[in-house]
Order: sequence, then C-alpha cells, then structure tokens
Amino acid sequence: MKSTNHAPKILGLIVFLFVHQALAGNIALDSYGSPAYLAFSATNYTSPLGSTTVTLKVTRTSNTAEPTSLSFQTSDDTAIAGRDYVSTSGTIDFNPGETSKDITVQVSSAVRSSDIAFKVSLFAPTYSGVITRGQATVTLQGLPKLVIVPKAGGVMQVSWMAAPDAFVVETCSQFVGGNWVAVTDMISAQNGQNTLLHTCEGALQFFRLRARQ
Repeated sequence: MKSTNHAPKILGLIVFLFVHQALAGNIALDSYGSPAYLAFSATNYTSPLGSTTVTLKVTRTSNTAEPTSLSFQTSDDTAIAGRDYVSTSGTIDFNPGETSKDITVQVSSAVRSSDIAFKVSLFAPTYSGVITRGQATVTLQGLPKLVIVPKAGGVMQVSWMAAPDAFVVETCSQFVGGNWVAVTDMISAQNGQNTLLHTCEGALQFFRLRARQ
C-alpha cells in the first residue's frame, strides 16, 4: 500500500507564510521568544473641530518581558499634510514591562465645512514584535451639527461635538434679519460632546454655532 508523507509540504507552507508576513513588515525577522502583539487600540480616532493635537495609542500584549520597537508614519487621505495636519513619523520603543505608547500628531484648528481624514501606519517591528492592527484613520471633524431636544417648561437641550471653546452658541427668535445673541448658559463638556440647557423666551427660537474668534 502506497503511503504519502505531506509533512514536508505543510512545513514548507508554514515557512512561506512566515517569510511572506516578515517581508510585508508585520513580523520581525529577528524575532525571538514568544510573540509581542502590537496594535493600535482602535482603528478610528476623532479630532473635534478646534483641537490642535490628536493622540493615538499603540498597545503591546502577550510577551512584554523583552524590548520591542516599531516605526510609524502618517499619510494623506482627504486631509493634506502641511495644511490640515503635520506629517509625523518615528520609532516607538517598548522597554520590558511597558504595554502602551502614545503617538501625538499636530492638527489644524481651522474651521472646515466637512470632515476630512488622514491615516497612521505601523511597520517594521523588531525582536518578537508582531503587528496585528497596523493602520488607523484619524478624522478631523468639520462644522458640527446642533442637536436640539425639547424638554419640559420651554427648555431646550442643545448639544454638539467640538472642542469646548471652539464655538459660541447663539440664539434668535427670527432666523433672517434677527438679532443673534450669544447664550450664557453653562456648558457641560465630556469626550468632545458639549451640552447646554436653554430656557426659551418665546414660542419660536432658533440656534446656531459661531466659531469663536
């Protein structure tokens, strides 16, 4: 009875896949010990309008006992380096025991009509590093939308996404030709979400955002 030994083929396939991933920059060629998995903590990050920086977090799991490093680089999408953000690249070094590192990118605080985005990529890990999530998208928010929810007693809950000091909320009883006045209600800000409660003086009230000078 003829027997077939598939072990050499399987071993060859494993070696091929390892070399393929190494050449793609996802696995360190000088890897030793158990793998250290490197990844962005999220695939999408948001920079509220008016912000001047955005921070991305890179995590390391599994093998944290050995030193590991990797490189990162920003690249354009709909956002353009030099106009909307500062092109940023460098090397992240994990010392033994460290499990997370931050990448900070400077962004423009200019008012824009719509959302735009750029990307940040991880590559070239060293030692035991294996990149498992190597690209993240950063969205620079454009003009925020006001969300207005009626409450009891003529109170309106007004909310919007932006840096806390980026805009002034104005109100008016006549949308065209009216006298827009900045509201003085206290603003509650949390994770880019701004909310205020405003008591309307008349039956009809309009709201808008004006970029703070």
